[in-house]
Amino acid sequence: MAKDNHIGTMLITGNGFDLNLGMKTGYKDFFYLMESIGFWDKYKENRLLSYIYQKGAKEYWYSFEDVIKDFAIRSTGHSELIVNDCKTALTLLKVELCKFIDKARPIYGHYSAAAKILCALFGCDGSGAVAWNENLRNRYDDFTERYNLPKFKFVTFNYTNPNLWLMRIIKMFVEKPLVENISSMSEYVYNIHGNLEGNIVFGTDEDYRIPKELLFLQKSNYLEKNTKSRFYQDLCNSKRIVIFGHSIHGIDFEYYERFFKDKDNIRDIYILDYSKESLNEIKKCLELKDIFLSAKYIITDVYNNDFSNLCDIINKEQSQV
Repeated sequence: MAKDNHIGTMLITGNGFDLNLGMKTGYKDFFYLMESIGFWDKYKENRLLSYIYQKGAKEYWYSFEDVIKDFAIRSTGHSELIVNDCKTALTLLKVELCKFIDKARPIYGHYSAAAKILCALFGCDGSGAVAWNENLRNRYDDFTERYNLPKFKFVTFNYTNPNLWLMRIIKMFVEKPLVENISSMSEYVYNIHGNLEGNIVFGTDEDYRIPKELLFLQKSNYLEKNTKSRFYQDLCNSKRIVIFGHSIHGIDFEYYERFFKDKDNIRDIYILDYSKESLNEIKKCLELKDIFLSAKYIITDVYNNDFSNLCDIINKEQSQV
């Protein structure tokens, strides 16, 4: 592998990461907001939206992607009416979801695990917010028109714009002004499923049981051409892979499958979640897919020694650049 392509840490995040930052981005909150404004009642004649509402109201099942796939598989006849309902539902949900997520904001200055690991990626982490400020202030004199970022990748499966609030979180701990428009940021940070400024990729994962008339419900139809290959190459080129708040055994497993099943891809893999139970569930579900990772499963908490040690390792590498 070429040394120039070497990535120190690849941080991969799901909605659990945004929630840890204090952002209201959960599908559960979205479901209830839509209920409060009468969305579900207004479109109750739409078969797919009605199905989503029934699942959410009666079974407390808020993973819209799973519900959409379940509806597509269960639908019989696949008439033109069902196809039209699905197209309408997808459009309406995307519009409302974008408005909902656009209002979400991190809690700036909050000492969260997500904020801590972001600062570690920039090599400016410490035992607390004071240390972040001190380290950045001391390094400020070295800044020119370009902040030469250490080699890392920050890849999110969320729709939020990481470039914007990534820098704002860092700036909270800097007394001197830090220029927000860091050049070449897209080389380091990107969204898998699009963002609000562009076009979000919304729908379900691939499944052979989905009839051809409803294949437009699959996310793969809206991804940029090289999205999956770029993600795979970044996994292969990374020394360390940290997965934070992302259910890798669920709807997005297809992104990891090739890498996980290749025995030659030996990397330091860290899977972070909020409880021992949820980590055990991830491990169990992966093993059911015949994936046995020599990964480190860590509870995401700033006061957890394993998590703090991981941040220290990343920070030490990044701060030496």
